Amino acid sequence: MVATPNIKDTQTRALAIYNFPTEFLKATQVRVQIASVKNVGIKVTQLRTLVLVKGRTENRHLRAWGFTLDGHDMWAIRLGETETLVYDRLSRTWYVWKGEGLPYWRAHQGIPWVGMAAPTYAAGAVCDVVAGDDDQGILWQLRPQQAYDDNALDNGVSYFDRVVTGALPVRMRDSVPCDGVYLAANMGEPAYTGASVTLNISDDKGKSWWSAGSVEVVDGEDTAEIAWRSLGVMQAPGRLFSIEDDGAVNRIDGLEMPE
Repeated sequence: MVATPNIKDTQTRALAIYNFPTEFLKATQVRVQIASVKNVGIKVTQLRTLVLVKGRTENRHLRAWGFTLDGHDMWAIRLGETETLVYDRLSRTWYVWKGEGLPYWRAHQGIPWVGMAAPTYAAGAVCDVVAGDDDQGILWQLRPQQAYDDNALDNGVSYFDRVVTGALPVRMRDSVPCDGVYLAANMGEPAYTGASVTLNISDDKGKSWWSAGSVEVVDGEDTAEIAWRSLGVMQAPGRLFSIEDDGAVNRIDGLEMPE
């Protein structure tokens, strides 16, 4: 090999491997070929770079598992990358559970940990349901009283949205005035300052929605009223009401409209 300050490279091809989440790369075989000729300066006429990134792979398997949470026997069904359906045997109701920014629930497989020891409860556990994350390789512990999710990678929290939808049918050619609706829920215990309840309305079977506004729930005001007034006129086929909150209330008893 002869040292030279001038290199001419007519073709360059670089291969890079990036492995997440480790910061180190171990290669068992490395091959490097260098051809050098005398020239003035460096000239590259063609450059091609290939990068192999290892990340989350799609999980298209159907998974089902059961657990008991807060006195409710639940059955969770993970439909691959599509969604997670949860059936509550006590209320005989189906729900859709999602992770933040995801169409499915990240806890894709779990089990009641019958042998959970006292130190785990002393650390803050309130139930024995433990589930595995489908991406980060961590274990989730369910807490029905907690209004937020812990962040998987740091010490932050994520307040999750809860949505309840109901319908009020209108038949024939009747026009029914909607002077207002009132939400019956537990008040005065929001998960954080500024938490609110939002009412969304659809008059075309859910094809389009419009917002009636948000009402903030204040800590300690347990007799406050959540109401939306002057909501126009309802016609066939009826109206859909969607209640959405991000930690404002823990329980919704119903949405009422005066006659």
